[in-house]
Amino acid sequence: MDATQHGLIASKHPIAAQTQPSSEDVVDEQSNRESMRAIEKRLVRKLDLTLMPMLWLLYMLKNLDKYNISQAKLSSLEDDLGMHGTQYNTVVAMATVGYIPMMIPSNMLITRVRPSLYLSTFATLWSIIATTMAACKTYSHMAGTRFLLGLFEAPFSPGALWLMSCWYTKQELGLRVAVMHSGSIMASSFAGLIAAGVYSKLEGHRGLGGWRWLFIIEGTVSLGAALVSFFFLLDTPKTTTGAVRWVFSEEERQLAVERIEQDQVSNQKSNQSVWYGLQLAIQDPRVWVLSLIACTQGSTTGYASFYPAMVEGMHIGGTVVTLLCTVPPSMLSAVVQLVVAWLSDRFRDRSAPIAASMVLMIIGLAVDMGTSRSAIRYFASFLYITGSDAVFSIPRAWVATAASQTSEERSCAAAIVEVMSALSYIWSPYFFRNEDAPRYRPGMIILIVFAVACIFCAGLMRWILWRDNRKMLARYQGTGPMPVLHIL
Repeated sequence: MDATQHGLIASKHPIAAQTQPSSEDVVDEQSNRESMRAIEKRLVRKLDLTLMPMLWLLYMLKNLDKYNISQAKLSSLEDDLGMHGTQYNTVVAMATVGYIPMMIPSNMLITRVRPSLYLSTFATLWSIIATTMAACKTYSHMAGTRFLLGLFEAPFSPGALWLMSCWYTKQELGLRVAVMHSGSIMASSFAGLIAAGVYSKLEGHRGLGGWRWLFIIEGTVSLGAALVSFFFLLDTPKTTTGAVRWVFSEEERQLAVERIEQDQVSNQKSNQSVWYGLQLAIQDPRVWVLSLIACTQGSTTGYASFYPAMVEGMHIGGTVVTLLCTVPPSMLSAVVQLVVAWLSDRFRDRSAPIAASMVLMIIGLAVDMGTSRSAIRYFASFLYITGSDAVFSIPRAWVATAASQTSEERSCAAAIVEVMSALSYIWSPYFFRNEDAPRYRPGMIILIVFAVACIFCAGLMRWILWRDNRKMLARYQGTGPMPVLHIL
């Protein structure tokens, strides 16, 4: 480089040319960075040891209370309540019907109250309702009670997702959402074990059907956990209330606020109105594509309330053996879901894991329909259950970062995704009709159609975010700092 060139560069950066940082300054800066990294690791570790276990436990018990209806079907539920035709399907769907009117208003409200008290209150209410289901005498009683169960459970999932997005960054969130959802998968596993134990010991005890004892026991356990959560759930990092005050130091809390602000995609808005956040969410096409991903994935789980009956049709053993055989596929899917979520975070890719998991599900369904051998059909269930469950957490983590122009939009977007997902749990039970038992081939074909639709929607979302990233890069070109981009 000649002197003229050197002079031109120096003229652009006169301060840098005159005062070079000393070695002591460099050492101090490096020491500060290492200190901040240590504080951040401690912060995340505390979150993983306080917030996540409580959310996991409540989410597991919520799903245990919601889906124990499938184990009740193997007891005397239908005979005791005089159900026939598609009435069982309707009872299954009614809990999800209760979700729909509650989710969006709830997630608008949660941004203005203490999340710890809000979520714990609703956990207490759904636990009480879950316990009283044991007292139902007719089909209409059970349908109405299941509606109330869904109504009180509705705030938890979108509210928990929003609360996690207030603490965890994009590269941390996918795995944590998967960890929370593993509670649902573990509920499916524990449900079979608990039901097997209850039915073997308490069926007919004190003149009550085994399904009534099942509801009493599981509802009571949920109530105990809900009361404990009042003391251990966290509020947002911008507050110093409740558990936040004694879990985190002021330095950790401030760092929690700063790192979430720095992690937001470079398209932030300054208007913090709840109604403006709802408007942004409704007008954002990314929210609706993510909703379609969640809805089509949810539709692929239509087998869930019928899986015990499907295993029973394989003639592997009696009721207790059937219930025990429902456990291993759920256990495997819990592990695979965590691995898929970790890979999604690690490689910053959401669409590819969705597509791969849905392909696995399609293979499992095809194998099941292509053979009559019980052992092969049981093996195939590992494939389609694992493939379906592995996808669940990804669109939830995706929406927390792809639709986050304000915290309020992020909250409303999460609720919209959950509402659209809830729709799938209303119609999916009707895919499996009693007259199609025990193979349920028409229902399996419908699941394949939804799996293909989920793959298409994931590809569409990837293209939309790739286009948005190009626009942001063009807008920031030549301005110095690089924008924070969407994860594809």
